[in-house]
Amino acid sequence: MPKKTNLAETFKVDATELQPKPELAVVESQPQPQARPQQKPKQRHIGGYFDERVYQQWKFLAIEKGMTSQAMLEEAFDLWFQINDKPAIAKK
Repeated sequence: MPKKTNLAETFKVDATELQPKPELAVVESQPQPQARPQQKPKQRHIGGYFDERVYQQWKFLAIEKGMTSQAMLEEAFDLWFQINDKPAIAKK
Protein backbone atom coordinates (compact mmCIF):
# COMPACT_ATOMS: atom_id res chain seq x y z
CA MET A 1 0.00 0.00 0.00
CA PRO A 2 1.46 3.41 -1.01
CA LYS A 3 2.40 5.88 1.71
CA LYS A 4 -0.22 8.56 2.38
CA THR A 5 0.64 12.13 1.44
CA ASN A 6 1.16 14.50 4.34
CA LEU A 7 -1.24 17.34 3.65
CA ALA A 8 0.51 19.67 6.10
CA GLU A 9 3.70 19.39 4.03
CA THR A 10 1.80 19.76 0.76
CA PHE A 11 0.14 23.02 1.80
CA LYS A 12 3.06 24.46 3.77
CA VAL A 13 3.35 28.22 3.16
CA ASP A 14 6.65 30.10 3.09
CA ALA A 15 6.80 33.07 5.50
CA THR A 16 7.64 35.48 2.65
CA GLU A 17 4.36 34.62 0.97
CA LEU A 18 2.46 35.93 4.00
CA GLN A 19 4.04 39.42 3.80
CA PRO A 20 1.63 42.09 2.54
CA LYS A 21 2.19 43.10 -1.04
CA PRO A 22 2.62 46.82 -1.83
CA GLU A 23 -0.52 48.50 -3.15
CA LEU A 24 -0.55 49.54 -6.78
CA ALA A 25 -1.35 53.17 -7.43
CA VAL A 26 -4.43 53.80 -9.51
CA VAL A 27 -3.84 56.38 -12.21
CA GLU A 28 -6.94 57.74 -13.88
CA SER A 29 -6.62 58.95 -17.43
CA GLN A 30 -8.16 62.21 -18.52
CA PRO A 31 -11.35 61.68 -20.54
CA GLN A 32 -10.84 62.43 -24.20
CA PRO A 33 -13.61 64.32 -25.98
CA GLN A 34 -15.16 61.96 -28.47
CA ALA A 35 -17.42 62.59 -31.38
CA ARG A 36 -20.87 61.19 -30.85
CA PRO A 37 -21.37 58.09 -32.99
CA GLN A 38 -24.06 58.30 -35.62
CA GLN A 39 -27.21 56.66 -34.41
CA LYS A 40 -28.54 53.81 -36.47
CA PRO A 41 -32.22 53.66 -37.21
CA LYS A 42 -34.02 51.58 -34.62
CA GLN A 43 -34.08 47.93 -35.62
CA ARG A 44 -36.18 45.12 -34.17
CA HIS A 45 -35.73 41.37 -34.25
CA ILE A 46 -38.25 39.21 -36.10
CA GLY A 47 -37.94 35.46 -35.67
CA GLY A 48 -39.78 32.20 -35.53
CA TYR A 49 -39.38 28.52 -34.78
CA PHE A 50 -39.40 26.03 -37.63
CA ASP A 51 -38.75 22.36 -38.24
CA GLU A 52 -35.09 21.31 -38.61
CA ARG A 53 -35.67 20.52 -42.31
CA VAL A 54 -36.80 24.10 -42.94
CA TYR A 55 -33.69 25.44 -41.21
CA GLN A 56 -31.38 23.17 -43.22
CA GLN A 57 -33.04 24.05 -46.52
CA TRP A 58 -32.78 27.76 -45.65
CA LYS A 59 -29.03 27.42 -44.94
CA PHE A 60 -28.39 25.35 -48.10
CA LEU A 61 -30.21 27.96 -50.17
CA ALA A 62 -28.14 30.72 -48.58
CA ILE A 63 -24.95 28.87 -49.55
CA GLU A 64 -26.17 28.21 -53.09
CA LYS A 65 -27.13 31.88 -53.57
CA GLY A 66 -24.10 33.23 -51.73
CA MET A 67 -26.36 35.31 -49.49
CA THR A 68 -26.63 35.92 -45.78
CA SER A 69 -29.78 35.04 -43.87
CA GLN A 70 -30.32 38.77 -43.35
CA ALA A 71 -30.23 39.46 -47.11
CA MET A 72 -32.57 36.54 -47.82
CA LEU A 73 -35.03 37.78 -45.21
CA GLU A 74 -34.92 41.31 -46.64
CA GLU A 75 -35.72 39.92 -50.09
CA ALA A 76 -38.47 37.68 -48.75
CA PHE A 77 -40.10 40.52 -46.80
CA ASP A 78 -39.98 42.86 -49.79
CA LEU A 79 -41.62 40.22 -51.99
CA TRP A 80 -44.29 39.63 -49.34
CA PHE A 81 -44.91 43.37 -49.05
CA GLN A 82 -45.25 43.70 -52.84
CA ILE A 83 -47.72 40.80 -52.99
CA ASN A 84 -49.80 42.64 -50.39
CA ASP A 85 -49.63 46.03 -52.17
CA LYS A 86 -47.19 47.58 -49.71
CA PRO A 87 -43.93 49.37 -50.48
CA ALA A 88 -40.77 47.26 -50.49
CA ILE A 89 -38.91 48.77 -47.54
CA ALA A 90 -36.91 45.91 -46.06
CA LYS A 91 -33.74 46.12 -48.21
CA LYS A 92 -31.15 48.54 -46.98
